[in-house]
Amino acid sequence: MLGPTEGWYTCMTLLALIGTAVYFWRGIIHALGVVTALSFLAPVWCEISFLGLPFNVQTSAAILGLFFMAATAPWKIYTRIVWLDGVVAAMVVLQVAVDVSHGTQLIPTCFAAYGEWGLPYVAGRYALRDAEAAQLLAICICCVLIAMAILGFFDAITHINPWEVLFGERPEESFWRKYQRFGLRRSYGPTLHPIFFGLLVLALSPWPLALLRWAKTPGEKLLAVAGTASLSGVLACVSRTPLVGMLIFISLAGTIWWRWSRWLMVACTVGVLLLAFTDTEEIVRIFEKVGGETGYQQPTHILNGEEIEVSSASGRLLILKVFWPALKQAGWMGYGSAAVIDFPPRVPGLPKDDASRKRLGLVDNAFVLYGLRFGWLGALTFTTLFAVAAVTAFTNSWDRSMGTLSGVLGSMVIAMAISLLTVWFSYDMGFEVLWSMGTIGGLAAISRRN
Repeated sequence: MLGPTEGWYTCMTLLALIGTAVYFWRGIIHALGVVTALSFLAPVWCEISFLGLPFNVQTSAAILGLFFMAATAPWKIYTRIVWLDGVVAAMVVLQVAVDVSHGTQLIPTCFAAYGEWGLPYVAGRYALRDAEAAQLLAICICCVLIAMAILGFFDAITHINPWEVLFGERPEESFWRKYQRFGLRRSYGPTLHPIFFGLLVLALSPWPLALLRWAKTPGEKLLAVAGTASLSGVLACVSRTPLVGMLIFISLAGTIWWRWSRWLMVACTVGVLLLAFTDTEEIVRIFEKVGGETGYQQPTHILNGEEIEVSSASGRLLILKVFWPALKQAGWMGYGSAAVIDFPPRVPGLPKDDASRKRLGLVDNAFVLYGLRFGWLGALTFTTLFAVAAVTAFTNSWDRSMGTLSGVLGSMVIAMAISLLTVWFSYDMGFEVLWSMGTIGGLAAISRRN
């Protein structure tokens, strides 16, 4: 069994060999895309530290791929700027401005901000420069999803995580290793939490659907069907948020092929919203039942002097109530990254009771978390990022050559944004989400509609 450091070197060696072969076969752009896509299979706990910053396999593969692209084909760096590029740049600048104003050093903060937002986006942006590159990416990601589904179900059934067998156990504090639902272990795959694993599958889900439309040879058609079937791997996490996200994604993607389903989608949305506004407790009860929490005595916690029973589902609805005092005081620039690096975050207004503070201090809402971290401006910019990505994708979905991929990517972005109302935006799957947004930017840059 390899440790996290040895695992990083092993993964990077394999990716370097594959990247070199693809470079001589198809060129540097294709090599960048293939290497980055295959790195999604690597466990996130395999990392090294350099200059005080952690570098996992995904980050390292993107850095090396972009470096060799700049060194071997510098003329490929120039590409037409699109609106989405500007929003991602705004997130980088905002993080630097906020964290430096809270006392961090400028240069390390610039590297950290670019690594968090810019690097995955740029890697996706340059990986997709033409239709040929898109099809090769779809083939690679289908292979990745098939492997994730097989290994994820193996983990859920046998309670043995293949990634941990090969690369050592992930940090226990991230999620209790033996947690089960309905007799199945909640598989966390190559991530640190089952929800992140499920959302990782969701982030990659557009590509097999696109390959279904592009496939011409029997091998490509078989791979497209297998890749689409592997989206069922989201079930291995046995988590409600990714399952709901996948249902939303499939529903939205279905409207691209079947116009009649748009009316059904609208009707279901209206029904869910009416139920949510008229009987919120019923929604909570449904989610508690789906999660196997019905009938269990929920832990009691104290919020503003009131004793409340908190389940995994009801806790999500309390987030805005718990953190509203801190959000009001956050102002335009927030409390900075250091204040929210751990849960509970170091912000005012949290319950004084230690148990309640720990339980109610989980910020399972990405938009609230960025409101605390970067202030009102951060919450607005983060929301704008998803809105612009979705609009850009759907705008280019009419392109005859790449429209299918644009449409399903836009569907994924909306499903992911809704999912992030109940979970924070972890880098475990956030890298892949931003990478996918980069491919949306790449599609917009080459679209014949622009």
